[in-house]
Formats: sequence, structure tokens, C-alpha cells
Amino acid sequence: MVHTKILLKNIWTKNYSVKNIFLKDLKVNHINSYLKKQHFIKYEKIKKNFLIQYNKKYPVGYILQNQNQTVGFLGTLFSIRSIKNKKKLFCNIHSWLVDVNHRIASQLLFKKILNKCIITVLTARPGLTRTFKQMGFKSFQMKYRILCLINFLYIFNKKSTSINTNKSWIFKKIKKSNVKIYNEHIHEKFVKFIVYDNRNKSDFSFVVGKIVEKKKFLKILNIVYVDNEAFFRKNWKTIQINILSKFKIFFCGQYFLKNNDSLLPKTYFFSKNVKREIFIRNLPKNFKFNTLYSEIDL
Repeated sequence: MVHTKILLKNIWTKNYSVKNIFLKDLKVNHINSYLKKQHFIKYEKIKKNFLIQYNKKYPVGYILQNQNQTVGFLGTLFSIRSIKNKKKLFCNIHSWLVDVNHRIASQLLFKKILNKCIITVLTARPGLTRTFKQMGFKSFQMKYRILCLINFLYIFNKKSTSINTNKSWIFKKIKKSNVKIYNEHIHEKFVKFIVYDNRNKSDFSFVVGKIVEKKKFLKILNIVYVDNEAFFRKNWKTIQINILSKFKIFFCGQYFLKNNDSLLPKTYFFSKNVKREIFIRNLPKNFKFNTLYSEIDL
């Protein structure tokens, strides 16, 4: 019975093809026209992701075609990351859409990347758990913690740390791998800074954050990446005041998998925790999860 299903699927899908799409290819009318006409994901949301290419050597997506007609699209954000001094290719999926009548071939959009890189899906549409697991993905519960930076217990304390956002000053301090991260996060929503000990400027954390707007007047600084996490945790009480005064933002958030990976305290004056199911394939052992090189909250 299983063999019969596979045979029937192969017969139906042999008429489909998958093509790489680079940024320059988006000028082709039929691609943009398809993305604008589809009703699964807002075009403006997909378009935003084309502006944050982390590595221009790789496609911004793939299209599924049937008889030269585009019937599906997979949006990708490729990046090269170092894990234990070894370079690994990552691909974060921000969009996956296929016309209803052609969904028998929907998984073909993954065929060029399935066994060639580490794949993350952080914003999957509900109900796709079974589909992703069939393709070899593992399911995880990604947690999000948000808290208010205004805490009257600390607001009048003497600040023992300071923030510097000057690019040239930062580059003199951080290691080469962090320079790469800095340069690859140039989108206007990203902020990069060093928070340092006022008594010893060689003791610091390099931080990448993303400013997001949840509502018209509600801005949040999501912590995306922190180097020297021990320093950040130890000095959080004063760092929160630095963030509040430097960026004029009243809330801070972070996505994480394990509770001990959270950089923000669990019990607080005001905090909220939510969960989201995500999917990862080919995840290396002991990989430190973060939302670098993703589309989260863009």
C-alpha cells in the first residue's frame, strides 16, 4: 500500500520542476506577479525578507513550476555560521506556499536543500507538524520572554555599565567572528552595541538586538545575540537601565529553547512568556540556539 502511494505520487509529481531564485530574478514579471496574487502570505511580508539577505551567494528562494506556470514558492535566508570552528551552511525558511491544486508536489521545494544544510523553520503555519516530521524535521518549543525595563527598585541606582554603539569603537573590541555578525546584520531594525563595565572597559558583552513594533506606540528590543553571556546576566540590573535610556524603549524580549539559555530574568516586575512550535532539520549536537539570521519579528 505504501509502495503504491509512492508510485502514484511520483507519477503526479514528474511534471513539476523547482528553480533557484536570486534577487535579480525577482524582476521577472511572472515571479512577482505570482507572489502578489497568492493569498496565503501577505506580499509585503515576503518582500521585507528579500531586503535582509545574509549571504548573496545563495538563492532568496525557490519556485515550483508545472508546465512553465509558477504554482509555489519557498522563501529562504541562507547564512554561514561557525560551530566549533567549523563553517556550516544554514537556511532559515520564512515562507512556504503552494497552490491548493498542486500541494501533492509541495515538498519538492525542499529537495535542493534537504540534505545540504541545517534548516530552521521559526514561523511555521499551524497544522504542519506532521508534514515537517515526514521530511525529517524535529519539533521544538521555542519560548519568548518579554519584560518591562522600568523597575523602580533599580532605576535610581548608580550605573556600573555603559553602552557604546560607535561602529569603529566596537570593531576595535570584538573578535573577528563578531565583526562578521555585525556586518551581516545591517538592516535598519538591527542595533549593535557593546555594554561594558565602567571600571574596566575590557570586560564587556557584544549585543545584537532587533527593534520591533507590536503596536503603534509599543516598541520592543528583542535580544538576538549576546557574546559573553555571563557578563550580561551578571549586570542585567544596570544594563536594563542603559537600554531604557539609550534607545527610549520600555520593553525587552528574547527567544530561546532551554530555560537556562534565557538572558532575561524569569521573575520580574512585569513579564510574559509565550511558546511557539518550530522545526529544525540536521541540527548539530550542542548547537547554541538563537534567532540570528532569521526573519523573526521583521
